[in-house]
Amino acid sequence: MSVTSKSADGWVSDSAFWSYSIDTTPTVSSDVYLENQTSGGVGVPGTFTFTPKVKGITSYTYSINFGQAVTVQAAHDGVAQITWTPDQSGFYDLEVYATTRDGLELTPYDYFFSVN
Repeated sequence: MSVTSKSADGWVSDSAFWSYSIDTTPTVSSDVYLENQTSGGVGVPGTFTFTPKVKGITSYTYSINFGQAVTVQAAHDGVAQITWTPDQSGFYDLEVYATTRDGLELTPYDYFFSVN
């Protein structure tokens, strides 16, 4: 928001700027595949938990290494979990975004990890 003021005698102030932002990316965590680390292994399943930072989340859409997107429903508290098992070692990018009950797709989060 940009604001100026005008005095009774016509003087106009310099504009002042104010902004506010809200982080709407989901929080992503895993019991096996730790963010920005090498862990787990080929054939080792890991659970990923998606937790909202805002209210009204009904689902999450995710993809791994920019593959096919998959949507999962969130529980009443906005949390969802998936289980994933890698078939090869290496670097992975799990991209996740939340969708609100109004159908608004929020900002995606990229969770990077490597598989032993």
